[in-house]
Amino acid sequence: VAGDTLRTTDFAHYIDLQGKISSNGIGYVAPKGQGGLIRSIYVSVGQRVGVGQLVVKLDDAIQRQQLTAAQQGVSQAKTQQALAQTTWERLQNLWKQNIGSEMNVINAKASYDAASAQVRAAEAQVAQAAEALDMTNVRAGLSGVVEEVNVRVGEFFTGATQQGGQIVIVNSASLKAEVPVPDNYVAK
Repeated sequence: VAGDTLRTTDFAHYIDLQGKISSNGIGYVAPKGQGGLIRSIYVSVGQRVGVGQLVVKLDDAIQRQQLTAAQQGVSQAKTQQALAQTTWERLQNLWKQNIGSEMNVINAKASYDAASAQVRAAEAQVAQAAEALDMTNVRAGLSGVVEEVNVRVGEFFTGATQQGGQIVIVNSASLKAEVPVPDNYVAK
């Protein structure tokens, strides 16, 4: 048993309520394209990520083959363009010396222009193949903390399933607490 002296102090009264923490900044990681087979996952639950950070690497074997083929197409088109340019320049020089026909020069110029157009088309295919290859790199769309990783290496990644996002990032800068307060405590 102990004794104590009476004195005045502040009386603090607390109530315990349960609520939930939510965020306006919730993002589901999704691929730019149709998705694909996961080769690597670079994040784990609780990890901080930044905008543009690589999160998942999808299988890119087909896209790499397409890029290689497109690059070879550019090389072949440039070879044809160089040949057409040389032919056109030689026929043009001969025409200036009154040798040959003007029609040959015009045809050579048309061949050169067509070869130049093929080079531009092949370069566009390379750019398109490079973009398709880049689409196999799935990046974070917002900064925050990884809340869920519901997918594993070898599974198909689309970004979302019927149960929700496969990888969820929460922007922890905009969190809010939502607590329902009973009516008898509202006035207090």
